[in-house]
Amino acid sequence: MKKALSAILATALLCGCNRNPELKAVNAAAEAMGGKDRVLAVRTLTIKGEGENPNLGQNLTPDAPLTVWKVTNFKRTIDLTKGLDKGRMRVEQVRTAQFPFALNPVSRQNMLLDGNVAWNVNEDGSPSSRLTDKAALDRRSELLHQPVTILRAALDPTSKLSQFRTSAKLQLVDIATANGDTLTLALDGTTRLPASVSSMTDQPNLGDATIETSFTDYEDVNGLKLPKHLITKIDKWVQSDIRVSKYTVNGDAGDLAAPASVSSALAAPANPPVEVTSEQVTPGIWWLAGSGNHRSVVFEFAEHLTLFELPESEARAKAVIEKARSLAFGKPLTEVIVSHHHFDHSAGLRLAVNEGLTIITQRGNVAFFKDLVARKQIGRAHV
Repeated sequence: MKKALSAILATALLCGCNRNPELKAVNAAAEAMGGKDRVLAVRTLTIKGEGENPNLGQNLTPDAPLTVWKVTNFKRTIDLTKGLDKGRMRVEQVRTAQFPFALNPVSRQNMLLDGNVAWNVNEDGSPSSRLTDKAALDRRSELLHQPVTILRAALDPTSKLSQFRTSAKLQLVDIATANGDTLTLALDGTTRLPASVSSMTDQPNLGDATIETSFTDYEDVNGLKLPKHLITKIDKWVQSDIRVSKYTVNGDAGDLAAPASVSSALAAPANPPVEVTSEQVTPGIWWLAGSGNHRSVVFEFAEHLTLFELPESEARAKAVIEKARSLAFGKPLTEVIVSHHHFDHSAGLRLAVNEGLTIITQRGNVAFFKDLVARKQIGRAHV
């Protein structure tokens, strides 16, 4: 009788696993990394290394290789002591431009997250103002773009696992956390180790774009297997390529709590008001300035207006178009000249096309601009 009950129980458990292939895959990944208990026991994780940050949207031509920042003193510190949903993170790095740059070629970055609060630390050590909710959302996704944290999210009973599938030599599982974060975990079909994590963001120029971080060159660290090579892409472009020199598990993470002046403040508005001023340089030509570093020019012709440049952001592009249309009563704005493809100059491209304006640019930009215009930008529902 006992043997029969044992057989029935084993069959039931086997059927349960077959009905939940997502959980089976996640549990196998946790075992491959050193065991579920070790993964769940991680309180802090520090990652040090160096590498490159390619400069998205700033190459010489749309098809040319991206210019790069050399990254030194890279350090990512993750604190999970208050739970994954209240996870804290600091990313520090020094970036040195490997291309001609008009400003300081050396940039020291210090970027933090405390739950749903994002802010930076200025070079003088003072905290910045609280950043936008979208910045916090992007950093929370970034926190989950690590094997330990994504497995913690997948093993959390409040998360929803779905859509187990295979692609080439990978096993894929979709993860929706209680916080509303949605990601896809890819597992190596042979080793069962995490191969990559991907999530969606809404990028001003690229529209809805996939961010994917891949993990290779695993090594043993305190009983865990952790990757020594981390590459993050947005769409097809590499954004970060880091070679890890050292991991520290459960070390001193320092104080990553948001200062009271930051946590008590309202998040910065997603779309702050944009001021555009106009100055008539000569009859029929206006210089548009205002907030921001970029400028535009309006030219008046016999029957229409032409705008030169829609820079910086879609919000500024909208304000510039509205200002241009107010300058010569009765004459429509019909076209925009976009001098080059750099993202700070083509940010208003989709808006201009949606407004019915003709785009004038160099022939070499045409295919790239058509691709940008065709991209969707629905945005994440919880942004």
